[in-house]
Amino acid sequence: MLAWGVELTHLVRPASQGDAPHPALVLLHGLGSNEHDLFMFAGQVDPRLVVMSLRAPLAYDYGGYMWYDMAEGTGLQGETISRNLAGLADFLQTLPERYDLDPDRMYLGGFSQGAAMAGATGLLHPDRVAGVIMLSGYLPPPDGDTRYFSGRAAGRPFFQANGTLDQIVLIDWGRATRDALQRAGVDLTYREYPMGHEVSLPEMMDLSRWLDARLQDAAS
Repeated sequence: MLAWGVELTHLVRPASQGDAPHPALVLLHGLGSNEHDLFMFAGQVDPRLVVMSLRAPLAYDYGGYMWYDMAEGTGLQGETISRNLAGLADFLQTLPERYDLDPDRMYLGGFSQGAAMAGATGLLHPDRVAGVIMLSGYLPPPDGDTRYFSGRAAGRPFFQANGTLDQIVLIDWGRATRDALQRAGVDLTYREYPMGHEVSLPEMMDLSRWLDARLQDAAS
């Protein structure tokens, strides 16, 4: 049973190359958006990957959906983020069997609030994902919780990118996240771009190269 008690609505783009079990990229949208947002990038992603885009479980008062209630704060101690991180981990565990995916090549990525969920999941449940992509996001402060730094996620590949002109997720938050991820011992690729709270072409090119390298490493 998922922590929020229902199936997560999601979109799927099947792989068009390679044999099953396939590698996969699971995407988490930002605050106030939905599963269609990041799915627009599915056509630009390596055709060997199954691409899935998930809808957050909570309705946002101003439209769209959210992964957790910002009124509870940005840290791990809020009720909704704690519950939905556990639920997301449970949901991810079901995907390899349901979609014939390779669990050792299943990557989790997100934008903004989705990046916060992806980063926290990668550190708290490193057995559920092969690597993590964090775009224009931050790592939810642990607020005294030491699980980020247990060493369980050491060596996991992370790609983190932030905009130096971002007025939503300030670059200082991104750099603090970078420092925390380094402390956690992950294999971090960190990039900054002269952009706001958005996705840029240079960022996508760097991410594409990073993903390709991960797939090559897994295949060797």
